[in-house]
Amino acid sequence: MSQPSATLGALLRQLRLGVGATQKDVADALKVGETSISQYESGRSAVPDARLRDFATFVVLSESGHTGGLVPDGQLTELQRTTRAEMLSRLREARRPSTGQPRPEPAGAEEPPAADLWTFDPGEPITIVVGQLQNMTHPYANTRDPNYTEVMAHADMDALIELYGHLRMRNPDNDEIRFVRSDRFIEADQMSSHVVVIGGPGLNPTLEQIFDRTDLPVSQEEHADVKDGEVFYVQNEEPELPIFTGRGTLRLTSDVCLFARLTNPFNTARTLTWCSGVYTRGTLGSVRLLTDIALRDENSSYLAHRFTDAKQFAIMVKVPVVSGRALTPDLYNEEARLYEWSDAEPSGEARPDGDAPEASR
Repeated sequence: MSQPSATLGALLRQLRLGVGATQKDVADALKVGETSISQYESGRSAVPDARLRDFATFVVLSESGHTGGLVPDGQLTELQRTTRAEMLSRLREARRPSTGQPRPEPAGAEEPPAADLWTFDPGEPITIVVGQLQNMTHPYANTRDPNYTEVMAHADMDALIELYGHLRMRNPDNDEIRFVRSDRFIEADQMSSHVVVIGGPGLNPTLEQIFDRTDLPVSQEEHADVKDGEVFYVQNEEPELPIFTGRGTLRLTSDVCLFARLTNPFNTARTLTWCSGVYTRGTLGSVRLLTDIALRDENSSYLAHRFTDAKQFAIMVKVPVVSGRALTPDLYNEEARLYEWSDAEPSGEARPDGDAPEASR
């Protein structure tokens, strides 16, 4: 992987100042943190191609006096599109590695989404496995009710909906993207697909059948101090527990999640991914690591640099919870990372808290 380019950073700063914009102006338009823009300009963080395109759009709009943020391509004039294409070419050229090796560039004005860990080869089946909710009291969970809804018994629906939509977007040519409850995940063709397991073993007994066949040194089990959830155990270390605050009725303010990308033990040509949390907020945070439009590129960049030589890896992270809602963790935030493991580590050893990769922000 190439290092972020200081030349690119200088060009970004030059273009921004040329239209009289602040870093906050750019951050607001691109819907990223102001810190990200600062890191891009300082050369301490790799800039995804989608960000370069948005930045070029911001500059050409600013040159024409537009101050309302980004607009769809259809609202750009022909001159603006031409100017943006030229500017984008300059930015990509500045981003080329210092070795002089060319970086592949998308063809045409309309680039597809940048590939990430959720992009698979066309035609390869993908199966999402979720847990089963027992003893549902809602009338729609009763098969005799006229409004019976089967997904009422599916666990972690927030995470499932988020990931299913993202997989559909990333894999438009793949017709075999399905989700199934763990109690129905029994067919051989499903197990040999790209498998994504959402949630822990409490509602998903399939986990034992699958992860016992992998090298992952992490298990998820009950803990005496944690009610209605399972914590992650790593070898003989004490597990990281969720945090509750408040008076009287405590509120969850920090959950813990695990994202693991492994080789499918039933078909080594395909992958096995585990997205789980102690509670549902943690599970959603694990999924949104690589689906949230505001942070997915940066988090993908972190994983790509950190686990460059790995075929299998896992990362455990804190998930902030504000007003009951899970926020997407920032993998470049050292305080958020709790544990990292990969099969590329010496002797397969895991690190309690991996150092940030060289391309860290």
